[in-house]
Amino acid sequence: TYPDAPAAELRRFADARPNSQEDALALYAKYLAWREADGSAAALAEAAAPRAGTVGEGFASLGPKTAGDRVLLVEGARYDSAFDHAAYVALLCSHMDAACAAADDSRVVVVVDCRPCRGWPSPAGWSFLPLLRAILGTAPDCYPERLRTVVVFPVPYWAAMIMNTVTALLDPVTRDK
Repeated sequence: TYPDAPAAELRRFADARPNSQEDALALYAKYLAWREADGSAAALAEAAAPRAGTVGEGFASLGPKTAGDRVLLVEGARYDSAFDHAAYVALLCSHMDAACAAADDSRVVVVVDCRPCRGWPSPAGWSFLPLLRAILGTAPDCYPERLRTVVVFPVPYWAAMIMNTVTALLDPVTRDK
C-alpha cells in the first residue's frame, strides 16, 4: 500500500497494531494525514513558537545512549499552564522528530525532572493533567513504538497519583513500558 514509505516506519505501525493489518494501515493513513496538516514541520514550528527557544520550553534532547535510544529531558517545573497545551505538544513532537528519523527504529527514553527551581512556574501536579491528555491524544498514534520508557524523578506524591491515573488511560502495550 505504501511502497515508498521507510520500512522501519511501517514496521512500527504494524507492531502497534499486531492483530490487524487493516488497523495498522488505517493508523498509518491517519498519521500521514496528520503529517500533511498539523504534523508538518512548518505547522509544528508555528504551533510551538510560543514556547520554542524560550528559557521555559522545558524540553531538551540529550542525544543517543549506548543502546541507540535517544533521551528526552522534560523539566516539569518549567511547565506554564498559561500557555496553550498545543504549543507544548508541538514542541514535544518537534523534539521527537529531531531525535528519531522515520527510517530508523530508535526509541526514546523520556526523563522527567520534577525538581522545582527559583523563577520557574513549578505548577502543582494536577495542573499537568490537561497537558498529559493533549500529549496522549497525539503521541501514541503519531509515534507508535517510539517510547522505550519514562523515568520520573524525584517522584513527589502528586506524580505517583498522576501516573496511576494516566497509566489507566494508556493502551496495554504502552502501559507495560
